[in-house]
Amino acid sequence: GTLDLAMVNTGASNRIEALPPASYYTGPLDGTAPTTSNVLLTAGANVTANQTVNAVVIRGAGVALTGNTGTILTVTSGGAGAGMIVNQGTGNSISVPTIASGGADVEEILLVDGSLDVSSVLSSTTAAWTKGGTGDLRLSGASANTYTTATYVSEGTLTAAKNSAIVGSGVTISYTAALRLDGAGSGITIGNVPLANL
Repeated sequence: GTLDLAMVNTGASNRIEALPPASYYTGPLDGTAPTTSNVLLTAGANVTANQTVNAVVIRGAGVALTGNTGTILTVTSGGAGAGMIVNQGTGNSISVPTIASGGADVEEILLVDGSLDVSSVLSSTTAAWTKGGTGDLRLSGASANTYTTATYVSEGTLTAAKNSAIVGSGVTISYTAALRLDGAGSGITIGNVPLANL
């Protein structure tokens, strides 16, 4: 099945419910989408101007999220929470030049089932980056990531396919997860990053 984002219904039922389909944003990513948007992509899309959203859900196969030169996609809860990128499908990709966390976020969650290639620069000074889901998240591209926070691999595989794909204050890998280095014959440098496993 497919995973939907959840909301807390504080009415009479007081329970967690799946986010209704009509609550997803499917419009243009041109800087005018509401910052609380939960974006649903089932086909390719392009970020044409700096854009802030709450979450991005990519659903399907071969879905590409691209971006104009210099654009930044900020994925943030808007507070001391977590921004989220969810991938459900194979052969999907994100190549927006920069993906950033919000200033107060404590975590950026990349929940990947299937496969997702991210060639963007990942940037954060407050939010740790967490890879969840059973699939493969591949960090590729020509430019090094710039986040200064921790990396957690809690499930599935995180593939470092560029130099400085993994930066920051350290990497923690769960016993149910894997870190893979893929230098395509030329080797990979992950920098001076401590590694730990749980």
